[in-house]
Amino acid sequence: MEPIKEALARARKEREERAGHRLEQYAAAQRERRAARERPALAAVAQGPVNYVHTRTVQVAPRVLHAHRVISNDRNDPISDAYKVLRTQVLLRLRDRGWKSLAITSPAPEQGKTLTAVNLAISIAREVNHTVLLVDLDLRRPKIHKMFGVEPAVGLTDFLQRDDHTVSDILFHPEGLNDLVVMPAGPPMTHSSEMLSSPRMVELIRDLSTRYPSRIVIVDLPPVLVTDDALAFVPQIDAVLLVVSERETRRDEVSESLDLLKDANLIGTVLNNAEQSEAGYYY
Repeated sequence: MEPIKEALARARKEREERAGHRLEQYAAAQRERRAARERPALAAVAQGPVNYVHTRTVQVAPRVLHAHRVISNDRNDPISDAYKVLRTQVLLRLRDRGWKSLAITSPAPEQGKTLTAVNLAISIAREVNHTVLLVDLDLRRPKIHKMFGVEPAVGLTDFLQRDDHTVSDILFHPEGLNDLVVMPAGPPMTHSSEMLSSPRMVELIRDLSTRYPSRIVIVDLPPVLVTDDALAFVPQIDAVLLVVSERETRRDEVSESLDLLKDANLIGTVLNNAEQSEAGYYY
């Protein structure tokens, strides 16, 4: 009887080991499927145009862009020339340090940070060596989707709070603005600083910034002096650009903002609404 007991014990052990191995394989497959769903749906190609496989393409009316002062495909637009200058300066600083992500903020609201983020993203996307992901992280007052005339069904806040949405659910590509993909914020939220510093947000930004060699990530952050959102998120980003308005920003606001951003990689300041600019946008 003893040999029979030993044989049964060996058989039971082998079954348990096989079951454990199958369970490990199943868990690994589940993790891989989840990772595949959450990968950004932008398939970049080293040479040639971007292939938008899963990213939703939306039509954007030129009148909507014009109404929100967003640069379009009109290459003779003098505002486009101004952003080309900014693009060149920004890219030189990013390339020099091997940086791939840039946050744009301002001391206070209504000083042009979102417009700067959108137009700079479009301008960089026109540069043949780059694709751009524009992310709206002004979670309390999201505006980027409105500047394209888009009302997304879901956004970043949905992705951060629920497990039933993937990155590809929230991205959209504005038709005609090649090499640009937008990640809208979604419904406004009040506990935004906690979301911006959450592990899922940190992991997402790291993945978005490193997955494709040619990608530049442009992030629109809330104003520095209004909430702690920008300061909570800045450690996750390579560089920061501060937008100030000649007609709105006070000198003490600039000083206080620079002091708060002293530990960030601040690469420059953009002067918006400069009197020297005939178009009145930005200099």
